[in-house]
Amino acid sequence: MTALIVILVTGVGCYLLRIAPVELLGRRQAPAWLDRVAVLSAPVAFTALAVSALAASAGGGAAVLLPRMVAVVVAAVVAHRTRSTAATIGAGMLTLWLAGAVSAMW
Repeated sequence: MTALIVILVTGVGCYLLRIAPVELLGRRQAPAWLDRVAVLSAPVAFTALAVSALAASAGGGAAVLLPRMVAVVVAAVVAHRTRSTAATIGAGMLTLWLAGAVSAMW
């Protein structure tokens, strides 16, 4: 019974932490600086994911690292040219799959 209470209290706490900013700030106009910075949140998040994936695979050798590095470079070029998140993810994943398949053949 105690575990159930802990799970319920934790669930309610998580819900309140997620809904509180929406309820408290939803009716207010966001400052201009926040609007400018919010545009950069997706590129920063994807960059952090790519760098952490590269760092994690560095110990796997060239067979693991090289396809990922190629995919990151292709994704960066596509992101710079198209400014499209979907195109960037698509190009990066396609390149990763193709480079991984080519790497596995060697």
